[in-house]
Amino acid sequence: MSDTEELNGSDETWADRLAERLLLRVIDATEGRPLATRRRLLGAAVRFVVSPLNGWPALVRQNLGLVRPDLPRRVRRRLADAAARNAGVCLAELLSPQDFRAALRDTPVAGPGVAAMKEAQAAGRGVVLITAEIGNPDALVATLAERGLEAAALVAPAPAGGLAERTEAARARLGGPRYPDTEQGRDALEAHLARGGLAVLQGDRISESGAPVLLFGARVRTPVFAATAALRQHAEFIPAFALRRAGGRYGVWMAASVPHAHPREMMQDYQMAVEEAAREFIDQFFWASARWRPERYLDRAAPSTGP
Repeated sequence: MSDTEELNGSDETWADRLAERLLLRVIDATEGRPLATRRRLLGAAVRFVVSPLNGWPALVRQNLGLVRPDLPRRVRRRLADAAARNAGVCLAELLSPQDFRAALRDTPVAGPGVAAMKEAQAAGRGVVLITAEIGNPDALVATLAERGLEAAALVAPAPAGGLAERTEAARARLGGPRYPDTEQGRDALEAHLARGGLAVLQGDRISESGAPVLLFGARVRTPVFAATAALRQHAEFIPAFALRRAGGRYGVWMAASVPHAHPREMMQDYQMAVEEAAREFIDQFFWASARWRPERYLDRAAPSTGP
């Protein structure tokens, strides 16, 4: 659940506010508990309380009906539960920084993008790691920090006193410069890349003015700043995901570096890497994303099928 966009959106309802208040109570009640306990309790709280109040089960069924109509109903129900539980587990991990960092200490980092990142860093060029709502994006940042690599990020404004403020404070403790998601902040992030810095950005945000791309056969709009920044600063552009393994462990996968091209083409290549990861780790993808809401559809391609 990144920056709690589903809990704190501009179209917030009484149900959203109630869900947030109840979730904050569970967070406070589990403060100081072992990470495994917090994962279990917050995973259950989001699955059984937050998800129904926010309408996630219906949204998951709607999304999967659009992009994966081949899936049986029981599988769609399972994925709705899994998306909610994973969001709660991610929140528990983010808000338990010491235990979380310790759990990530031996996280393997693999994939063709690793060599591309090292080559760029050796040459003094910047690197943009572009991630998504699958697994735990914060685990990617924390794993890099454990290896001495501090990653810059863009930060949306957070309402004072709410869940978003808490999660932003927790993310700030993971390390790396954090710039406001404004024109000035984006300029600062590009300057960071120009100095050979590393950035972790999320490419699956809701963006009404973004470029149209395909995701599981349906068109969505995606922000192109990450690709544009990589082009302007001659930085590597690498899809990267922290994916949950057995026993609460993670593995970081860095896909092949995306060749520089038109920003829309680069974002389409990124979406294909997201789709590939989501097919393999289907239970860890956030199927309740509001990017697929009917009022946001630009077009409809053939629905995606397969495992």
